[in-house]
Amino acid sequence: MRGFFMPSDAPKVQISIPAYNAGNHLVELCKELLELSYTVVVCDDGSCPPVMLPNDERLHLIRHERNLGKAAAIRTLVLHALHSGAVAALFMDADGQHPAGCVPAFLSMAKESPGALILGNRFAGGGKIPIQRRLAIRMADFALGMILRKKITDSQCGMRLIPSHLFPLILKDNSPGFVAETKMILDTVRNGIRLESVPVPAIYHQQAGSNFRAIADSLLVARCLAREFLYVFDESKTKGFPKKNVTSTAVASSLEA
Repeated sequence: MRGFFMPSDAPKVQISIPAYNAGNHLVELCKELLELSYTVVVCDDGSCPPVMLPNDERLHLIRHERNLGKAAAIRTLVLHALHSGAVAALFMDADGQHPAGCVPAFLSMAKESPGALILGNRFAGGGKIPIQRRLAIRMADFALGMILRKKITDSQCGMRLIPSHLFPLILKDNSPGFVAETKMILDTVRNGIRLESVPVPAIYHQQAGSNFRAIADSLLVARCLAREFLYVFDESKTKGFPKKNVTSTAVASSLEA
């Protein structure tokens, strides 16, 4: 298949997993990723009890002494990817929602569309999203689409591949919790960087409790989007948006190497 690349290419991409009280799903996911020869970095965001993982040189564990939130764990993992020289970081949730078998499709898309932010799309991957989450996702997608004047699908999916030229933008952002994932898309599009998507199955384990707080986190995302609406319609501020055509030749050449 054209553009498809296997685990031999994967050391250039850091598999990144933020984890907080994830339980056995995280251990199983790490084992599956290691069996497929991927290198994995987990950020334990103050779990109690602490995360315990298999002993493997391809598996790296970073610990926060206390729970700092998903956004902080994302920034920690991005910083590790930056320092390790990764060309991209592929994020996966620790609660078993994202199968290891989805990774090759993201790597293939990264080769086909170098430099793009690649989002998972649960609406195209089969499975059933709980109705409350589905409505919240659709509302966030609609609001983001209005702000960016671009169709957005499944903006809240935690499985996403972030190219290295986006690392500085993410590290500069101080948005809290799940808002950081929404802000990531806003910053990406406003900097002229492409968005792509890959189908992923919608998997919700009854035993695994999500760290997404349906009301509190939805309100935080809504407040962020409301602020962005005001910003967009203030013409004196919108003139300052940078418009960059990022070709990411370096990323493309690294993936081809």
